[in-house]
Amino acid sequence: MRFAPVVIPLVLALASAAGVVYLSANRPNEPAAPPLEPHVRHPVTPEMLLATGAMALKPAPFFKLKDIHGWNVQLGGAGKKPQFVYFILDGCPCSIDAQPLFNRIHARFKDKIDFIGIIDVDAAKGKDYAGQNNVLGPIVSDVKKEIIHAYGAKASVYNALIRPDGTIEKMWPGYDKAMLIELNSRLSKLTGTKEEPFDPGYAPTKPASGCAFS
Repeated sequence: MRFAPVVIPLVLALASAAGVVYLSANRPNEPAAPPLEPHVRHPVTPEMLLATGAMALKPAPFFKLKDIHGWNVQLGGAGKKPQFVYFILDGCPCSIDAQPLFNRIHARFKDKIDFIGIIDVDAAKGKDYAGQNNVLGPIVSDVKKEIIHAYGAKASVYNALIRPDGTIEKMWPGYDKAMLIELNSRLSKLTGTKEEPFDPGYAPTKPASGCAFS
């Protein structure tokens, strides 16, 4: 009995710790908050800027195809609206980081632009990506990377703004705060919309590209 003063508090302490572990293990999963600023895993290089800069004012590669849900989609060529085309690598954290910010641009201009994602996997996996990342616009499957190569997209997060006449207004090899603000300004002009300040949120301050396409 003389050991009880020591044993009893020890037992209570162990039970309390076990309870904390149990509660932590059984707490419902909560969605992770967006990062304050994504880590720049792949900085944009001068070579990337040179290559994408050379695409400006050229005819955008033209494709007529279907998106992951079977709807007709046209890339490039003359149309009624400007297009924003961006490239997605399935499972790439860089694409996942950028998607909510691209969604924010899409939500601002809505039906005034055609907003199209190009993903490197089949339609089924493309649907998974779209659902998990709340994609607002159509996604096109490009398993053979024909579109990716035609646009010279070396990595995910590359993106291009296309004028209604089918000419590339500008192409970027990634994104950052300044790029998103510039995109907002260019889209405002192309759509005849009064330019409103755009909050780039948690976008990095330094240009970030994505993981390379194989």
